[in-house]
Amino acid sequence: MLKKHLLKNKRIVVIGGANGTAAVLQALKRRVGHLSVIQTPADDGGSGGAVRAHFKIMAPGDARRALVALSETKDKKALAAFTHRFETGPLKGQVLGNLIIAGLARNLGGFEEAIEELKKALKVRGDILPASLTPATLYAVLANGHRIVGETHIDLRKNTRVGIMRVGFVKPVPLNPRARQAIERADAIIIGPGDLYTSIIPNFLVTGMKEAVAQSEAKKIYIINAANKPAETAGFTDEDYVRELKKYVGVVEEVIRPRDILGYSPFSKGSLPAGRQVPVGGGILEMERYTPSQIWRAVREIL
Repeated sequence: MLKKHLLKNKRIVVIGGANGTAAVLQALKRRVGHLSVIQTPADDGGSGGAVRAHFKIMAPGDARRALVALSETKDKKALAAFTHRFETGPLKGQVLGNLIIAGLARNLGGFEEAIEELKKALKVRGDILPASLTPATLYAVLANGHRIVGETHIDLRKNTRVGIMRVGFVKPVPLNPRARQAIERADAIIIGPGDLYTSIIPNFLVTGMKEAVAQSEAKKIYIINAANKPAETAGFTDEDYVRELKKYVGVVEEVIRPRDILGYSPFSKGSLPAGRQVPVGGGILEMERYTPSQIWRAVREIL
């Protein structure tokens, strides 16, 4: 009971993107004092990527998912409409929520203003923050020296036998001041789960992000993916994930890892990074993803 009470006073920052981050937000939203999510500025694919290209704003997909994950609204019809994807016609493939964010950004003067307005409408507690307010273009250099430009092209590449050596931004982008403030005030920073090279690491390519995390006194926790992604992490072990992340983050204090999950082996004894490793469940997870309850059980052991 005491631990539950103490968590209500914690300020938690979650860094990542897409569905993996949404599960973490759902796990924590009613259980900690304040929750902030920091998201990649490099997303350029799917419905959100099309909105980014046309309206010259941040791709809204990750922010939309976070709004839904953190929403406390009882208006389920409104929430369903916000997540509706058009199946036919000129808007085929578009998600209504992405278009609403784009429209509000244009009318209210910016992406953050749009998100703040939707937080009120959807009864969201917490902050949804782009790592940078400037959209970024991601590139990857493969083991054979080939260079791929664009988050989507990296994510959907077909020759998955050649691994990724490093990723970077075509042009530097500055850290969002609100994201910096959230990191400075955090009691814990949770990284992942999510696509390593296209959803997680791009946040730390933002100028000033790595330094802000390093200077923060917050506990740094990494949630390793429940399964490997062929285009990014084919054949990765838990140790590979931690090694690659540390190249860009600098420090990982605690690791939450899957046990008996399809795709890679657990750490071998003696090769663990500093800090505790908390196993999450067992067997192959449904859809090869963590559930919010699994994430909560693991995180509370550390916090």
